[in-house]
Amino acid sequence: MGEKEKREEAIKSLSVYTKIEYALDNLLGKLNPHELLIILELIRKNDLYNHDRPKYDEMLINYIILTAIQEFKLDFQKFYTSKEHKYIYARMICFHIIKKIIELSFTKLSKTLKQTRRTAQYQHDKCKRIIAKPNNDLERYIKKKYTKVDEMVIIFISRTFPEE
Repeated sequence: MGEKEKREEAIKSLSVYTKIEYALDNLLGKLNPHELLIILELIRKNDLYNHDRPKYDEMLINYIILTAIQEFKLDFQKFYTSKEHKYIYARMICFHIIKKIIELSFTKLSKTLKQTRRTAQYQHDKCKRIIAKPNNDLERYIKKKYTKVDEMVIIFISRTFPEE
């Protein structure tokens, strides 16, 4: 049994709470204490944004798109229309993160990124599969980019969420 298999077996044997603690530590360890408190309060309330929701959603969508464009080093003018793979991957990541955070219908999500509803659903589901279990180098690359964009979005939310 190789090193990778041993590590996977060790992770499988951990309790659910230990896995949650490990995942939270990896994610939240990158935030400063103030940002961490805001995120934990949002989780406790189970409410990311009740304040001026439509404007906040629009701002958040724009931030997600711009972060993906920056992460992939893309041209904004070609983001919605290009058939190049790197543009498709960036849009795929945007579909998944926007759906995860804002919970738009696929119809509304597709309009946001100027694609068809079917494309939005397909790309969202494909991204969900890739981040759950990447099967090759390309999928590991996409997951790495997804993780960077997702972390930036979490930090953005923690910094833009109004204090009560």
